[in-house]
Formats: sequence, structure tokens, C-alpha cells
Amino acid sequence: MTDRSISLALFALVVIGLLSGKPETRSDMPLDNVDSPTLPGQLRAPSEEDLLLENLNHEVHLDSPEQPRRGAVRSVPEQLRLSDYEVRQTVRSMSMERRSYTYTWNLPSGRPFAITAEGTSQQHHFAHGYLTDWHPFPATRSWEPWYAVAQRLRYQRDHHRYAGRLDVWQTGAESWRLGTGDCEDHALLLADWLSQQGEDARVVLGKYQGEGHAWVVTIRDERTWLLEATRKFGRRALRQYPLASTLPDYQPAAMFNRDTLWINDGSHQTTRYDGSAWRVAAHFQP
Repeated sequence: MTDRSISLALFALVVIGLLSGKPETRSDMPLDNVDSPTLPGQLRAPSEEDLLLENLNHEVHLDSPEQPRRGAVRSVPEQLRLSDYEVRQTVRSMSMERRSYTYTWNLPSGRPFAITAEGTSQQHHFAHGYLTDWHPFPATRSWEPWYAVAQRLRYQRDHHRYAGRLDVWQTGAESWRLGTGDCEDHALLLADWLSQQGEDARVVLGKYQGEGHAWVVTIRDERTWLLEATRKFGRRALRQYPLASTLPDYQPAAMFNRDTLWINDGSHQTTRYDGSAWRVAAHFQP
């Protein structure tokens, strides 16, 4: 596909707005935080959360590459192909600030079929490529990935870590090593980990209370659960996933997993993440 056959949507999902990080309400609890000292006779057995926090204090061997997967996408149903090389050729002449936007790519008809974002290497990759089939360790309980991501990662806006760059995506391995990230970094790590656990997990891009945001949904038994990846827990995990139908403040525009992109062609004022409004826009080919 030539560059001329693709139109670049400069609104970039309001730069996907991924500068917000809502609804994070407070900073992370330090991983070495402990309760008040106990006296002999008041000692208690460690909880599951205590044991998990101990694991998070140990460095995890990163046995897979940190960089995103490279590849191309093919639109559905047209089967038009766009490679990450063509994307880079298009954005290379932009200023550093404009390169660090998150972009949607449209067909000649104007329908979006791809999303790319700049990574830590200052190269653009497809959104799917940031899901690298990585997880820090096997979880033994379904709630552990959500709780571990909340405890491990400190929320940090991209322009604070990456001076002069508005929106930089990190793979899960990068976020885990750095210990910081914004909303899409939390979501990418959590979705990758849940997928490793056998969940149908997807990263969703849209708005939360009017501001750009990223979060995770997982679909199981014909029900959709919404996980706010930036939510910071206390010492007790939230063990029950909340149903997406109970969270109307989230307004989804697009969602993706490792190989498929869905675009919401209906109202963004919805709590449904399935049905005819969701169009399969493209498939990723590593």
C-alpha cells in the first residue's frame, strides 16, 4: 500500500488522550510498606497479598525481548496491507513532538483500520506489537495480575519521563523493569499477563469522564469485565472483577489484542464491548 492510499488521522484519538491516567486517585503504596510493628503474641500469618508483595520486591528475569513486535496489518475485509516500515517512512519527517502522538490510520473511505504509537526507541509500532506475549511470573489466582500491576507500577506521565515527547508506549517487560508508566502502559502489561493466563483480554482506548484513557476488558462466559489498570489498591486485593455494564463513565472507541483491532462504529456512550457496533477493522501479522 502506498502512502497516498492511507490518510493519517491527526486527531490521534485525541492523542488517544493517553496523557490523563484517570481514574488514578493516589500514588502507589511503596512495595516495602509494612503494618505497625507487632509485639510477641500479636504476630499473624502472612496473607496472600503479603506473600505476593514479597515476590514483587525481587527482580524478575526478563527472558524475552523488551521491544515491540514488528509486522503489518491487513484491513478487513479489503485486505489492504500497511507495514510498520511504511508507517515509519510517513512519520520520520515529523517533529519529535508530532512523532510522539498516537495515530489512527484510515482507509481511502475514511474508515480507521490501524493504530500506531511511538515506543521508547522513538520508532512507531502497531498497537498489537506492544503485546509481546510476556508476563513477569505465573499467577496462581485470577486476581493476582491486576493486584500486582497496581502495586508494582507507579503512575507517571510520559512527558515527565520522556522530555519533549507527549505519548510513549512501553511493552509490559519495559514497564515492569522501569516500575512506572501511564494508563496505556498499565493496560498493556495487565492485558498481556491476563492473556498468558488464558483470558480473552483486550486493551481499550477511549475516554473516561471526558478525558482520554486506556483500560482493560476481559470477556468470559458471555460477560464482559472491566479492569481499571491504574487503580491502586491498599493491602487487600479487589478479588472480584467489576462488570463493564456497571461502569458507564468509560467510553470506548477502539480495542485490540495481540492480533485483532476492533473499532466502535456505534455510540461511545455504551457499556457493551461486543455486538454489531464493534467492527473488526484489521488483523496484525507479526
